[in-house]
Amino acid sequence: MAAQDPGELFDVVDEDDRVIGQATRAEVHARGLPHRAVHVFLFNSRRDLLLQRRSAWKDEFPLCWTSSASGHLDAGEDYAAAAVRELREELGITAELEFLTKLPASPETANEHTALFRADSDERPVFPPAEIEGVEFFPLHDVAERIQDDPAAFSPPFRELFECYRQRAFLQEANQAFADLRGDEKAWNDELRERKFWEATLSDGLDPHEHFD
Repeated sequence: MAAQDPGELFDVVDEDDRVIGQATRAEVHARGLPHRAVHVFLFNSRRDLLLQRRSAWKDEFPLCWTSSASGHLDAGEDYAAAAVRELREELGITAELEFLTKLPASPETANEHTALFRADSDERPVFPPAEIEGVEFFPLHDVAERIQDDPAAFSPPFRELFECYRQRAFLQEANQAFADLRGDEKAWNDELRERKFWEATLSDGLDPHEHFD
């Protein structure tokens, strides 16, 4: 039994994400050709992140935990339309989407130029069992701990996207705290020194959250 069509047609792209041809799903994956994908992080009102466990029939990363919804772009489809479609098809949810970031194709992203979107909903997910083994909401700190303890249980693209999201969220919180201190000159200067330290930490590829363990 196969839950996916090996003859499904994808756009093949270059390193700059420009379309240079088309190929079937089977050929793209067999030859490692660069192509396009979207991921959606769905949060509930408690700010927990929904993860899905991929079906055993998936041709890549079977039974691994991954993003709330994800999938390839159809030939000729754009990233935003694909994100809406995947959220609806995989979870039965329609929600407003926010574009967060885009990662270039690499071995870590399974040779996929990958756009990440975010959505918020307390609607109950309804998923196709042929595509998804199960879904569950997790606090972000729990996801981070699980990845650290057993990285192979998560798809490589999700691990890349989750770390990118953590760093983005950390900097957003720092920026807000920085803005809140503008009226206090001493606190402002102290925060400025702290900010420079954390920016250097992130640029060196270190995990800022380790300093709070």
